[in-house]
Amino acid sequence: AVTALNNRFHAAIVDAAGRARLGPLLASLVHVPLVHNTFARYTAESLQRSLDQHREVVAALRAGDPDWAESAMRAHIRHGWVSIRDRLPAHPTPDA
Repeated sequence: AVTALNNRFHAAIVDAAGRARLGPLLASLVHVPLVHNTFARYTAESLQRSLDQHREVVAALRAGDPDWAESAMRAHIRHGWVSIRDRLPAHPTPDA
């Protein structure tokens, strides 16, 4: 359910952007299994942080402040990346 709601949230933002190519571009970059796998491994704290970030994006959009909206979305995306990165197996260095 979290994945479906997240997808709807992000799709609404993409639709509101009015950029026809943005949706397919994002779909090619972010695969649903990746998003689902991320949520499956989030702690309660991480899920709450993600929800709070969504609220901040909405507040920025309502305020009509594109710089704030961009900043909030960048932080949200970075948080998702860090959550994924921290769960990837360590890659050995070439000297190992």
